[in-house]
Amino acid sequence: MKIESDTTMPPGGWKFTVPETGVVLRDNYAGTLHRKVNKHLAANGHPAIAQPEYEDAVCRENGHGLPWCSGGPKVTKPPTTLQTVKRFLKTMVVLARKRELVSREEHDRRVSICEGCPKVTINGLGCHNCIEDLKAVEREVREKLPKGNVLTCSACGGCVVWAKAWISNGVLDEAEKSDPPSYWENCWRINGESTPERPQTPSEDALKPHVAETPA
Repeated sequence: MKIESDTTMPPGGWKFTVPETGVVLRDNYAGTLHRKVNKHLAANGHPAIAQPEYEDAVCRENGHGLPWCSGGPKVTKPPTTLQTVKRFLKTMVVLARKRELVSREEHDRRVSICEGCPKVTINGLGCHNCIEDLKAVEREVREKLPKGNVLTCSACGGCVVWAKAWISNGVLDEAEKSDPPSYWENCWRINGESTPERPQTPSEDALKPHVAETPA
């Protein structure tokens, strides 16, 4: 496995268990963590770990999928169809009316499930209208979409996972009831919420950036 993107922090950040010493080091970014690991190895009289070996080990230990790590089976994003466009527009209409989003904890839980889904793809952003709708979600949750390529859902036709994971299942159920996508059996859309949905926009506490703990 290898690291594809290190511009955003995955849920929970990164950790690495140094085999030579058993020490667990943590950081928000994989590149910074690699430098910490090699500094720790040098201080204990061990050679540095090379980039390819480090990337494979750290991706396997953390289990982060795309857009952070690659190496699993590739999935091709399906072409955009009138059916997927209608479903997307219906979701936006229902969301604008209900304004039901979930907590940050629930959002991060959903994204972590999507990382392991066999139906996810990694793509650049799509058409102008889609980008404008993503900006609307950014304003609503007061957080920026991660830069670069993004994780998308091929089950529903290419929705950006970061944005869709904020939307309550109540909104999605209403929007998709006449044309339900074929989701993965372990998808959060099938298994529901682990925490209660929040009406309107999430609270200030829910929107505070999640920062992984780092050693002193």
